[in-house]
Amino acid sequence: MKSRYQHKLLAAALLSTALLPNFPSVALGAASPITSATQALIQQTATTADPALKNRIVTSFETLTSLLAQEGILDNSIKEVHNANEQLKKTTLDALKWIDADRIKQLETKLKQTEEQYKPLFILYKTVSGTKNATAQLKLAVQLAHEDVRRKEQQLKNARIARDTTIKGYREAIANTEMYNTKIKSTKTSISLTTKRYAAEWSDFKPILKKKDTKQVADSLVTLGSLALKINEDKKIIQSLENQISLVIAKVKSQLAAPAK
Repeated sequence: MKSRYQHKLLAAALLSTALLPNFPSVALGAASPITSATQALIQQTATTADPALKNRIVTSFETLTSLLAQEGILDNSIKEVHNANEQLKKTTLDALKWIDADRIKQLETKLKQTEEQYKPLFILYKTVSGTKNATAQLKLAVQLAHEDVRRKEQQLKNARIARDTTIKGYREAIANTEMYNTKIKSTKTSISLTTKRYAAEWSDFKPILKKKDTKQVADSLVTLGSLALKINEDKKIIQSLENQISLVIAKVKSQLAAPAK
């Protein structure tokens, strides 16, 4: 694709020669409704205009084609970042279930081992309880055993509470990206409205172009350029919001990967 500087040199050349304007080729695609036939008509119209109007047509058309090309780049960038965000969000949420998993598993194992360790003692005490064989030493041993079990139960409970609190914090941080998604939705609505205006203007432009009305062609190209610029500005907002989402999720992921203190 030619640089903007090259386009400006081309426009200057058009003003100083009577040759048919050699417009830059326009990529055909969803972002650009400009066909080779339409481009040819614009070229022909420019050759019939006076120098000032010719310059306006050339400059406006060059601006429009540049904006349409930029729109395609923005669309690709937004799609790439959005898809990456969705994947990163999924893997990050999946990773939350492994927070403190090893530590909690160890505490669960210790609790189970402790219960198994004291099981014979508890059975013995239950058997002799209320008899003369229930000595003070046995009662004390059972009491200490129960305290040991309760202590390990509390350790496990505290670890689970800490884990759940941590997971909740991470989930809330990720959920905060919804405010960006809300702004993205409203910006997409703005783009949709502008796109409809662009489509209507383009529909009006085609018969004007066929008539080769240089003034109206120039005016319409300026309007189309303004609408294309508005669309691009809104898409840059979406791009920025998607990047903000990336930063939030990446921060959560980095915290998950950091060694536990």
